Amino acid sequence: MSGNSSSMVQKIISASAWSFIGVLMAAAFFYWQEYRNPFQLNISLIDEVNLIEVKGKIQNLKVLYKNDDILESKKEIKVIRVSIENKGDTILQSYYDQLEPFGLRFYNAKILDSEVTYSNSTDLESKLLSGNVSVSEKGIDDVIFSKVIFDSGDTVTLKFTLLQDSDKSLEISPLGKLANISDLTITKFSQADDNNPWNPAVYVFIGYFLVLFTLFGLITILVFLESYSKKKKVKSFVTKFGKLSEKQNVVTEFYLSCSSRDERLVSDLIDENYALDLSDYIEKPKVKRSPMNLLFIRHSNVRVLNKDIFSIEDDFIYFNQDNEKFIVEFFTFILEK
Repeated sequence: MSGNSSSMVQKIISASAWSFIGVLMAAAFFYWQEYRNPFQLNISLIDEVNLIEVKGKIQNLKVLYKNDDILESKKEIKVIRVSIENKGDTILQSYYDQLEPFGLRFYNAKILDSEVTYSNSTDLESKLLSGNVSVSEKGIDDVIFSKVIFDSGDTVTLKFTLLQDSDKSLEISPLGKLANISDLTITKFSQADDNNPWNPAVYVFIGYFLVLFTLFGLITILVFLESYSKKKKVKSFVTKFGKLSEKQNVVTEFYLSCSSRDERLVSDLIDENYALDLSDYIEKPKVKRSPMNLLFIRHSNVRVLNKDIFSIEDDFIYFNQDNEKFIVEFFTFILEK
């Protein structure tokens, strides 16, 4: 590992790396905000109940609707509830396609009655149902809604009473077109819950934690690889020069645990062959590539230097004289690897 090269592991662990993680998370959030569809209007069929259900034949029993016997004509009266909820951004009146009606179309059924049973918006409760029921063709009834503003979080529950052929299934489809929503669909309430079990914000937080987990995984791998590389270099040195003394082991232990800044400081002291003058650095703060950058955190607090490796006298930094010869020999070998 070159003394002039930056250690990726140390950069990741340093404060600047956490800034990078913050930028990465902000970029992920921006990407989610930019490319997610902020408009989500959910239409769900809550339940479907037969108002009158006769399974066996009962003599003299008649159920009349406008003087027609429903049982004899093989029809049934059904009550259904439909929920409309805006889980996205506010839908303004200008978002509706003005050339198409907005509402629900019922197949194989005749609408007897429609009403709003619940809404958290008084505006929706009073304005949504325009009272217009149009018959497009035989067997099809449309309920036309007013093109009201759906604020974010607005919800409304509608109840419809239907007259339907007992041998035909009920089919409902939304009418109309809204900007930013590719296709309006209606789902069963249980199916809607299965398709959207969590709030979208949950997915964002999960994504953040996955990013952090991945980064910590990479850090762990890089720390292991760097530690392995350092140990391998020390082993090569011992193989070439023989068993080390206790003082020399102190230097190798320092190398195994030192930061990239300590390595650069040692490298600069070896390559440039000078003792660092603190006063020169203070007088010339704009000098680039000075190893004194390694001695300060936020340019105010001097770092603690290992006394077995460095010595400080007055305003100067030297190698520890007891280990200087071995330090130069050892790190020269390491830096050449």
